Amino acid sequence: MAEYYLKTPLKDDDIALLNAGDTVYISGKIYTARDMAHYKLKKIYDLGGELPEDFGGQVIFHAGPIINTEKDKHKLIAIGPTSSIRMDPYSDMMGRLGVKVLIGKGGMGDQTTEAMSRHTMVYLLAAHGCSAIHTQKITSVDRQHWMEEIGMPEALWVLQCKEFGPLIVGIDSKGRNLFEETKKNSREMVKAMSVCGSPKEARPDKYEYEE
Repeated sequence: MAEYYLKTPLKDDDIALLNAGDTVYISGKIYTARDMAHYKLKKIYDLGGELPEDFGGQVIFHAGPIINTEKDKHKLIAIGPTSSIRMDPYSDMMGRLGVKVLIGKGGMGDQTTEAMSRHTMVYLLAAHGCSAIHTQKITSVDRQHWMEEIGMPEALWVLQCKEFGPLIVGIDSKGRNLFEETKKNSREMVKAMSVCGSPKEARPDKYEYEE
């Protein structure tokens, strides 16, 4: 598996290099967005309104950061990935907006896999439980949108990062989805075990050996 260090804004050529299983580090601008931020972006997009940011070549991190906002200054306290599957219905829209990378945890489904191929995007897996490491890679908090309306975790935050990672390519732009492959392999293993009979028959407590 290869290792890549990328800087935003990203181009199709950058994304085309990446294959499922590769390791990626990202520097530059990234955005955080969870359920409500995605919903608001879709509402604006569907109505043909003006988006709060230019997402061309950018990165969306499925995360709800904790940020100190005293005296109009933003200081990141902690950040970690949230489950990405909830954002699966929005992946095609993100591709239409020009987003090149989605980051989160837990994997995404067929809608996202198709969107990755259609718009030359990738989904990167950020290890959960590593908030301290993720937080250290964020160099500054530039601004936010909608915090007063939908709250800090759900707001759209604009961050700067340096070598944010390590991130693993879970879905590449060529249609390979490691999460769906794992599900398929698991089902095949369960099916193969069932052919052997009951679990007790397949794994007897005692074995007879010929001398």
